[in-house]
Amino acid sequence: MIVDDKQLALMLLEDEGMKVLIVDDEEVTRKSLKNYVEQMGYSGKTACDGMRALKVLEKERFDVVIIDFNMPKMNGIELLKIVRRSYSKTEAIILTGYADVENAMDAVNYGAYAFFRKPLDTEDFTVTIRQLEKELTSPHKDHATPEQWKNELGKLQKSTIGLRKKVDRFGKETCKKGTNNE
Repeated sequence: MIVDDKQLALMLLEDEGMKVLIVDDEEVTRKSLKNYVEQMGYSGKTACDGMRALKVLEKERFDVVIIDFNMPKMNGIELLKIVRRSYSKTEAIILTGYADVENAMDAVNYGAYAFFRKPLDTEDFTVTIRQLEKELTSPHKDHATPEQWKNELGKLQKSTIGLRKKVDRFGKETCKKGTNNE
C-alpha cells in the first residue's frame, strides 16, 4: 500500500495525537503551554532554547513547534528559519511578549503558521491549533488520482473544443456582416 504525506500524517495523528514541541526560555510558560496542549489531547514536549529544540527535533517528529520570539543563544526567527528549512512538514507558531508589526511580518514571511502575543489568548490559540490539526489531517485538496486528472483533462478538452467552435462561428459571422456592410 502506497500512502502520501497527508495519509501518513493522519495515520500518525490517529495513533498518538498531534505532537507539539514548546520552545521558551521561561519555565513557567513552557510548563503552562505543555499542560494546556496535553489537556487539548495532544502530546507535549519542551525545550528551553533553540539549540535544545534542534536536538529534540533531530530525534523526534513533531507536527507543531511553538517558539518564543525572544530567547538567548538563538532567537525565535532563527529557529523558525531552521524548522521551515529542515523540517518542512512541521508547522511553527511564534509567541512573543514584544509584539509589534515588524516581528509579526518577519514571522509570517519566514513561514510561521501563526503569531501570538503573550499573555496568550487561549481561545484564539485553541481555534488556531484545532484548525492546524484539521489541515494536517484532511486529505490534500490538490491531490488527485491519475483517473481524476484524466477526467478533468477530458472535460477541459471538450470545453476548449466547444469554445473554439463558438469563436470560429462568431468570426465567420462577423466577417460575413463586415462583407455585407461594405
